[in-house]
Amino acid sequence: MVALGSIVREGSWLYAGCTPAGVRIRATVARYGTGDYQDPPDVREDAEAPGFAIEWERAGGGGWDGGLSTQYASIEDALDAVAEATAGTVVWNSQ
Repeated sequence: MVALGSIVREGSWLYAGCTPAGVRIRATVARYGTGDYQDPPDVREDAEAPGFAIEWERAGGGGWDGGLSTQYASIEDALDAVAEATAGTVVWNSQ
């Protein structure tokens, strides 16, 4: 289980180009490995390392169990991943 920290960015985007959904980036203290025996140990094994997780709200609202990704070592990588996944429709709340 990944220990989630504070929310560092929060916003919304348009799922399928028309349905509002939330997205947020949280700080983490661990990152999951792939678990694939063919990968090198540093990729395969879970690691205690600071990073960033992307949380997705279910399309149309109703909860934050739409998915979680914990594979980002930097906030910039997480922001780039969100931009790509949302086809650039994400709008971040002001900080």
